[in-house]
Amino acid sequence: MCFFKHNYSKLSPLVFTILGWAIILYRGFYRQGSMILGGEGSYYTDLKLLFVNYGFTWQNSGTGIFATTVNYLFHLVGVQKIFVNNERLINFVIIYTLYILPFIAIYGLSVKLKLKTHLVWLISLFYIFNPFSSIFLESINQWNMLILYVLPANFLIIYSFYQKPLKLFFVFGIHSIIFAFTNANPPTMAVNQIAIITSLVIAWLIKDKTQSFKKLITKYGIIFGSFFLFNFWWIINWFYIFFDAQANYTKGFVLGWLRGSGDFIPLIWRALTLTGLLQYPVKAEYNFFALHYSYWYVPIILSIPIFIFIYFLFRHSTKIYIRVLTIFILIIVLLVKGTYPPFGDLYKFLVLHLPLFSIFKSATEKWGVLLVFLLTLFIILSLKNKSSKLTTWLLLIYVGYCSIPFITSNFIPEAKINPDLIHTKRFTDKPEYSWLRQKLNKDPEIYRILSLPGSLNYQIALHIKEDKYYTGNDPILTNTNKPFIAPYNGTFDKTFDPLFTEISQDNYLCLLSFFNLKKIILNYDNNPWFGFKEEESLEEIEKILAEKFNLTKEVNGAITVFDIGDNFLPRFYIPKDYLFTDKDIIENLINLVSSNNFNIRTAILADNLKDKITTQTSIPKIAFVKINPTKYKIKVENASTSYTLVFSESFHRGWKLYLDNNNQPNNIFKPIIAEYFGGQIKEGSHKNILFYPEIFETISKKEVGEHFEVNGYANAWQIIPTDTDNQSDYTLIVEYYPQRLFYFGVIITLITIIASLTLLLRNQINGSKTK
Repeated sequence: MCFFKHNYSKLSPLVFTILGWAIILYRGFYRQGSMILGGEGSYYTDLKLLFVNYGFTWQNSGTGIFATTVNYLFHLVGVQKIFVNNERLINFVIIYTLYILPFIAIYGLSVKLKLKTHLVWLISLFYIFNPFSSIFLESINQWNMLILYVLPANFLIIYSFYQKPLKLFFVFGIHSIIFAFTNANPPTMAVNQIAIITSLVIAWLIKDKTQSFKKLITKYGIIFGSFFLFNFWWIINWFYIFFDAQANYTKGFVLGWLRGSGDFIPLIWRALTLTGLLQYPVKAEYNFFALHYSYWYVPIILSIPIFIFIYFLFRHSTKIYIRVLTIFILIIVLLVKGTYPPFGDLYKFLVLHLPLFSIFKSATEKWGVLLVFLLTLFIILSLKNKSSKLTTWLLLIYVGYCSIPFITSNFIPEAKINPDLIHTKRFTDKPEYSWLRQKLNKDPEIYRILSLPGSLNYQIALHIKEDKYYTGNDPILTNTNKPFIAPYNGTFDKTFDPLFTEISQDNYLCLLSFFNLKKIILNYDNNPWFGFKEEESLEEIEKILAEKFNLTKEVNGAITVFDIGDNFLPRFYIPKDYLFTDKDIIENLINLVSSNNFNIRTAILADNLKDKITTQTSIPKIAFVKINPTKYKIKVENASTSYTLVFSESFHRGWKLYLDNNNQPNNIFKPIIAEYFGGQIKEGSHKNILFYPEIFETISKKEVGEHFEVNGYANAWQIIPTDTDNQSDYTLIVEYYPQRLFYFGVIITLITIIASLTLLLRNQINGSKTK
């Protein structure tokens, strides 16, 4: 509250808005047991499982995928789950903060710049109620949408502590940790960094009377150093996997995306009126926003910010920071429209030739956030110099009209996708959904689930009631501790089409064993609105699985669960036979498993690996246990010859195999929760430990085995007796290397926090003694 010191009269509108917004949100969306879910970000009903599945550098999704960042999991809202066991309440707080925090940030910034109380309130409402912000926030993706808060909050911190470098370093760093998840999306992070530079330049022009360029560079070094060191715990992972992620993010894909999203790309006029995210051409019946902004008089109202911008530009053009901010705004206006005229070829040139610029494939959304912030900052700084009754009335008219979707509880509107499907984010959990989640979460074994019907897009349409459908990521299977395979989530660069296109084939169950699949879930509420992958209907699939393959099933409402039975292969196994091919393994999988002598403990490899595989005369027994998604331990017994160890997780160079020279206590593999193939493979009780005493134990251990891809996607190591010092009984450790980097990054971050806090307290004590 330091920003409101001696401004107590300005707190009343803030308190009124904070309380009023809570009432509007609750009355509109949280009565009768519902809550807000949907889209790309808000589909979690259990934040503890969010940490279990996605809280490491390797994500428990599909057949596993490397995490480009883990920062989006570590934020204060998630901590609530420890103290509050009410998912609807936590969901309410998540959605509430999306809207109220940007308002508070602009409010605090306006107060700091000494605007009049009514202007403070108006400009803060303008920042949230304008068409771009309203539609942007409707996505309710917390780690993307809260960038609307972070941009003004960063400016406020820079401006407030500009003359106090140590406080600036510490406060900016701590704030960046608390909201680290807003940098989970690379283009959002880039926009954030551009906004930081812009904010620093404007603060420098206002605060530094000498306008020393050297001081500007020094200040930026402090801010960048703060961000880099305080966030080193997640940034370090980027250095390792950046090129892996970039390899499948081609420039051609980006240009195709930009062309394909042409309906959302605004011309200059749509950029300036902040309507770039509206459907175009506008279909008034689509949702409340489309109707609200479709009337003939709306363009007049939406032109008000342009009028105010031009008015203040001419009135305050002598102010150097106004001129510089104007240049920034005009540049962003040109970027917001992407590859569309005018100067569309320039954007295309930047995508093709400027390193990393290809991350801005969603030009309207990413650059639009920066435009809204800079335009709001421009108005604040202009009003700081001089306001008029005309601008006040114009702002009041603009905010008044743009507030109607909020006052009427239509700010997260239902949308009419087609005559039979109305999209809604008012999600009501069903008893069978809860039953399925509990059933899967209580099962101690680790395995995968096959999700049917097979949607061609990650956004499923889940029938809630009547003609209302939830649209977004699967809120049922995502909230379990079991990864699931759908047509859209295999590995980073592969999908497993045969699992959905070969259901009627006689050898279909053999396919499932390769992917550690144990259960098939049929959800009759799921309507793949982007299309089905399989040809059969759910009724036909259920008949095939029950009658043709004689699988056991459980039915609860719209959910049917099939168990694979004896066709299940655990996460680790040693194959008995090998099949070599020069064809693409995944595309030809059904043909490869149709040979007469095929059994589920056959490993399929590329022809060029024949020389690396030696015939094994005996197969050792193994027991395995999961420490966390990035680390497993395997106890090997009676290993007398060479053998292949298969790990059914997406192949990646980061997976390493180590020989554990220390004698592992056998209790780490106890209790045994499952046995396979007459006890040849045992599965121990799994853990999910982030920090444990043996974090760095593999640093001094010997890496063993030759690493290669097997079964078209998985990891395998060929282990010879000399790798294990000719021992017959020993323990192996499978570890995903970047997790070790994460732990090292945490140490650097902790050192930074402790050191900067110590210096800050010392200076504070010395200053008090001097006084």
